[in-house]
Order: sequence, then structure tokens, then C-alpha cells
Amino acid sequence: VEPVTSQVIVVSSPMPPDPVPFTVEPVTSQVKNVMGISKGSISFGVHVKDTRVGRGEDLEFKIACRNDTTVGIEQIQVKVKEVCECKTKISNDSAETTLVAIPNVKVQGGLDKKKKKDVEESKKAGTNRQQDNFLDLFSEITSNENIASLKIPEIVRDSYKGQLIHIRHVMIVKIKTGRGKDDPKVEIPLHIGSPAVETVRMPSVRLPPPIPTPSLGDDEVAHDMALSDEWAGAEKSVKVHAIRTSFRMGGSTTVLTNEETDVPILPLPVLPPPLEITLDHLFSEMVASVDDYDIVSSKIQDPDWKQLFMSLDPDGFGGIICHVNKEVDQPRIGSLIAPVINNGNFTCAHCKAALKSTNEWNRIAMVQHLLPFCVDLENGESSIRLELTDWENVVLDDDFKRAKSGTLSQL
Repeated sequence: VEPVTSQVIVVSSPMPPDPVPFTVEPVTSQVKNVMGISKGSISFGVHVKDTRVGRGEDLEFKIACRNDTTVGIEQIQVKVKEVCECKTKISNDSAETTLVAIPNVKVQGGLDKKKKKDVEESKKAGTNRQQDNFLDLFSEITSNENIASLKIPEIVRDSYKGQLIHIRHVMIVKIKTGRGKDDPKVEIPLHIGSPAVETVRMPSVRLPPPIPTPSLGDDEVAHDMALSDEWAGAEKSVKVHAIRTSFRMGGSTTVLTNEETDVPILPLPVLPPPLEITLDHLFSEMVASVDDYDIVSSKIQDPDWKQLFMSLDPDGFGGIICHVNKEVDQPRIGSLIAPVINNGNFTCAHCKAALKSTNEWNRIAMVQHLLPFCVDLENGESSIRLELTDWENVVLDDDFKRAKSGTLSQL
């Protein structure tokens, strides 16, 4: 008989609907001729509307550029690359694939080369010129100009980070000047998966009718039974009343003997002892997990574990952020825990600790998520700002103002 084969399509669960924008700190690169003489510098910045993008969806971005050189810009190239890495004790393999590319993105303004005199003046301006560039570039990439997009393929691997396999996706933006190695570029991490949906409808489980629980007679015995995972939401346990001679549950009839010692008891799974409620045990679970948000979310609902989160000091809070497996989830895990700490008395010291533990490309989003919870922002704002770069301070300036006025909404 020929074996019958069939294919089963497995799709990952939808990603969260809340966007994760990213504004790249502008890159400034010196452009030199073949003799090594500087021809000036090029600065450019990129804003990505949502770095968490679904298969088949558009990845929207903006580019702003300042060309302070005597060399013209030929092209602005954009591509999304997939990198698959497998690390074991005996091998370290990797493969790269370009998923989609735009050979030349059209950008209005800032690309034309300058006269030598203007370039020299820019050099003399030094730091002041850089600050002006930051403000100009930020203004451009937060406007409604220079909006571009590219479509993520329908068939592409999910971004994934495990102990052996790491699948990552990056968006690469490169300025082509014809000078080769001097061409500036930036790489922006992306998280690709199943498209997000506003509401995920969980499958329902139809439960059987309630099991009657009559009083026990001389020929009856009660057995405790653990429910399956599918029934976990209904009741934690149920008593099954079975006649001592025989009973039927799900399968064939099981005949019991009258010998008390020979009565087969429904096998119950041997559960490991509950973990001691400590940060170290939480960190261990997070290291072995691929979805730390679910772990933290479920433990916050547990009254015993909630006490741990309520008592977190800045170092403990920063430690949790540091152990988040998916960097893209760091800000939303931070904002999940923040309102629980000290019964809502979240401080700038906690925000500062989280900032130090956050992946570099997530720092702006982390501050935006946590500022609404800081109860001492009037006095503690400077301690957070000291941890930020000049660019991060420019991007977050309006967020600080709105947080202090109470108009910055919780993300």
C-alpha cells in the first residue's frame, strides 16, 4: 500500500499591533579623493515607521540628507537582507540573502554638491554645524516629505533568536558617491513575522456537561484527575466518581479489582516543584524562552510574583530589560512592568537603568514608553537626559515636554 502523505502549513502567531518606529542617528562620513584629501562630509538620517513588519506588508521609511562636499551623490540605495546563522560547538555557519532592494530612492533636497568655499565654511563651523544638521535632518524625517516604501516578500522566514539558530533581518541604506569605501551607510534591525492583527480570536474549547458528584456509597471510590491543557481555563481540578468494579473515561472500559492495593489510579503528571520567586529564576526562564513578553505578563497576574515586580529597584528593572530575548519587545515589556513598580511610583532612576540595558536601536522607544510613568520627572529629567546622545535628546525633546505637561500618552 502506497503511503499517504499530506502537507500541513504552519504559520506563526500574529505579531503585536503596536508599531515600533526607529529614527536612526544621522551618520556623518568624510569623503576623500584618491590622494586622501577631504572633499567634505555627508550626513544623512533615516526614520522607519515600524521596524516590526509582516510578510507581504509595506515597509515605510523617510530619508533626509545633507551633502557638504564638492562631490555629487549618485544614488541612495535601500535593501532588506536576511542573515541566517547556526552556531554549534563544532561549527559556525551563516548565509545572507537580499530579500528586496530599491536601486535609487528619490529624495528631494540636500543631494547637490557644494562649492569649495561653502565646504570650507562648513568645516569651520564644526560642532555648531553638526547640531544644526541634527535639527535640520530631524525636521525633514518627521515631515510628510521624502516618504518611500518597499514591500516585504510574502514568503520569508520569521525573525528568530534561539540558542543555536539566529535569523535576523536588516534594512541597509547606502549613499553612493562613486568614491567606494567612503560611501556612508546605516543598518536598521527589523523584526519580520506574521502580519499583526488588532484582535486575535483565540480558539474556543467546548467543554462536556458538568460531571455529577453524588454522595459516595460503599461500592464507590473517588479519584482526583488533572484536566488537560485545553480545559485549563475552566476548572483547576475535578473529582471523578467511579464504581469500584469498572469505569469508562475517554477510551475502553477499565476493569478494577476489589483489592485496595490493586486499584489502578489515574496517572497524574509529576509536576516539578514551583520555582522560588526570585529574579534569578525569572532570568533563567527568560533565557530559555523565545517570548519573554508572555512570561512577564503571566507572572504579573500571579499575586506572588507580582510582589516581586512591585518591589523592583532600578538594578532589578534594568536586569529584566537586559534579559529580554527579542530586542524589539524591550520597550513594551518595560511599559508592562513600570506601572506595577512601587504601586505606580515609577522613578527616573528606573528609566535610567532601563536605558542602560536597552539595545542601542531601541533606546529612543524605551524612553518614549517609560516617560509617562515617571512620577519625579520634574526633578529627574536631567538624570535621563545625561544618558542620552545629542541626537536622542533632539528626537525626545518634545516627548519630555509632553510628559511633564501630562499629554504624552502611554504606549
